[in-house]
Amino acid sequence: MLRSERLVETDELDAAVVAMEEAFALAAEHGLEPRSELRFEHARVAFAVGLLEAAKASVTGYLTAAGREGESYEAALALLEDVDRILERRDAPECAPLSEGAACWMELTSHPGCYLWNPAPQATETATWTGECSAGFAGGPGTVIWTYRDGEQEHKGNRRYGQPHGESVIRDSAGWEEEGPFRFGKRHGAWVERTADGAVLEGPYVDGEENGHWILSFADGQVEEGPFVDGERHGRWEIKPPDGAVERGAFRAGMRQGRWTREEPAPNSRICEIQVVDDEGVGEWECRTRGRDGQVFSRGAESSRQSVAIPTQPGRDRRGWTGEDRAFRGGGRDADE
Repeated sequence: MLRSERLVETDELDAAVVAMEEAFALAAEHGLEPRSELRFEHARVAFAVGLLEAAKASVTGYLTAAGREGESYEAALALLEDVDRILERRDAPECAPLSEGAACWMELTSHPGCYLWNPAPQATETATWTGECSAGFAGGPGTVIWTYRDGEQEHKGNRRYGQPHGESVIRDSAGWEEEGPFRFGKRHGAWVERTADGAVLEGPYVDGEENGHWILSFADGQVEEGPFVDGERHGRWEIKPPDGAVERGAFRAGMRQGRWTREEPAPNSRICEIQVVDDEGVGEWECRTRGRDGQVFSRGAESSRQSVAIPTQPGRDRRGWTGEDRAFRGGGRDADE
């Protein structure tokens, strides 16, 4: 065991796996059971060198033997989840040449025999990689250059088993730039996304979907702020158009619902409200005009039935995702990452 520990310390991981497995075999010959933490360490090292089946067997053995009281119980559960994610994708087919279709493994033109994950292949698409390959997959730090029919995308960051994993910076030829972390091919954590027309979109992802509080700032000065749930606006939002007004109300599953208000500054100095169902106003806008002392001195109704007059900006509600890592563009690949 001391030998395997020294090998791990010196980053000789392949040799460390062999040493651990020899120790397991010797213990079995003498009817001994290795300590459970050693099983977990073997799983970690096997995972690092691409021995996924061995990693899964060891981490499962650790969880069975140690149970919830195990020192590394939570870390082992996370490792098992990671192994399962990769095994699920690893069995996907290779991308067929000059075809479009379902997610697949794409061979790198720069590294024959080395692959990376392509969630939505295009017919004329190619990819190059500046980093290393391990066990047939792009791995470690490097830059992927995707070239496809309507442009090019550069993705700089770490890869694990051919999938983006860790902090990334993505730029494309249309002028988009995005920064944030991936977790096994899916956006996971806080992202900042800058569009070609000057918008800045900031907020968290969870397993590839927007979840949590986002702030969307557009080039014309409009700012929209509120929560996303599973990729859709859901909850109370505040929208500040360039004219200085403030609009507030709720989204449900991506659509405006319920009571919406609009507060307008001077010279109008009024507050309007309306009921909304599925993005459409029901009935009339009820408006109250305020004097300089803030008191209401007139009330009125506007229009009989209309769509809610909140501008829809290009961005979160009408985007066309493209590129391997869901960079914003019109058309192109609709990636799941």
